[in-house]
Amino acid sequence: MTTRRYIAFWSYTRFDNEHDGTWLTGLRAALESEVQAQSGVHVEIFQDVDGIVWGEKWKDKLKASGNCAAFLIPIITPSFFQSKACRDELEQFVDRQMAAGLDLILPLYYIDCPELHNDFLKRSDWLAQVVADHNYEDFRQYRHKDLKSSEVLQAIGALATALRGRLSDFALRHLSSPKMEAHIIAPATYGQVPRKALILGTLRDVSERIDVWLVVEVGNCYHPQEPLSRNAIGWQATVTIGREKLGADSSCEFPVHVLAVTESVSNAFERYLTDGERRKKWAGVPKPSDSKVLATVRVVRDDSASMFRFMEGAYDEHRADGTATGGMVVLKLSSKDTLVTEAKNRSGKTEWAGTVKMVESSKPLWGSGTYTYLGGTDSGEHRLTVDAATGNLAVEGRNVSTPGGNSFHNIWKRRV
Repeated sequence: MTTRRYIAFWSYTRFDNEHDGTWLTGLRAALESEVQAQSGVHVEIFQDVDGIVWGEKWKDKLKASGNCAAFLIPIITPSFFQSKACRDELEQFVDRQMAAGLDLILPLYYIDCPELHNDFLKRSDWLAQVVADHNYEDFRQYRHKDLKSSEVLQAIGALATALRGRLSDFALRHLSSPKMEAHIIAPATYGQVPRKALILGTLRDVSERIDVWLVVEVGNCYHPQEPLSRNAIGWQATVTIGREKLGADSSCEFPVHVLAVTESVSNAFERYLTDGERRKKWAGVPKPSDSKVLATVRVVRDDSASMFRFMEGAYDEHRADGTATGGMVVLKLSSKDTLVTEAKNRSGKTEWAGTVKMVESSKPLWGSGTYTYLGGTDSGEHRLTVDAATGNLAVEGRNVSTPGGNSFHNIWKRRV
């Protein structure tokens, strides 16, 4: 999975940093390392060292990081409150935390500021009031001490723990988002599937802080299968249903879940799969607490079933521009990977018939075959590609037996 970057922004004045021999830069680097030591995950805290504090570089990093850049760590000094750039940064994050409904500002008190203690100055500066109202970390006593001293290292450890707690709360808030959606297009509920079953579906509005997996539930255990791409609306994946021995789980019902998880759970799933492949043991894991089921389909294991059974049925034919032709195509399995196709015109008369052999391991799912017009000498080739988001088929074909035969591109839309 993708490693999170820019968990926070380091908001400071260059004067304070240079005056203290870049102590603040060292503190930022030590905090990054301590967060990684405590979590095992590489992270970055963005610090602008080029002096373009609120220029396009800072804005670009904020925009590009999206939901990954969760927090602002303002280094509170008298110079901070006099800096327009720092004030702009703080104000930007006040707006962000109001929209998110979470506390995204973790102030670090570095040099005594009258704005935090003088009631008149505090009340006359609304950003000073914002800082005063937060549970800031007081680092004033460590300012002139060695960053590697035990007391400073202990303070950095506590700061890293606080930041990790904020990150966890942030991820859980995203996990509970009501906007996040998943739908399983195929197979149908209680559909019969082989041990290696094909699942198609859609994802919408999944946060960058959240990963999504397919899992198979067996008893009280979850068996992680594979992660799904949050960047594609339609997804396709293969899951393993039950034990390897043929007939062992025949006619048994298994729930397959689309599961949203935090990054720590996702990393644990990856480790489970790696260890399982090495040891050839997949005992399953308990349902993780930091997870949310977005969609479920219950399937029935049938070792004689085809993973392409969901393609059987009637489709209305449309041209590439979406115009309906009035024709209908019927697909029916003749073997585990081969479909018989029959096309009828508006009046219900069969015009052509053929077969399509599907490719099991392809993404996106596709197959190719031949057809022959009935009552004529013409024949042709066609290729079907399955739209994972709808179950519809894109059809590219061409006539091959007649010189100068036409190529065509149609859409077959599944009848409800």
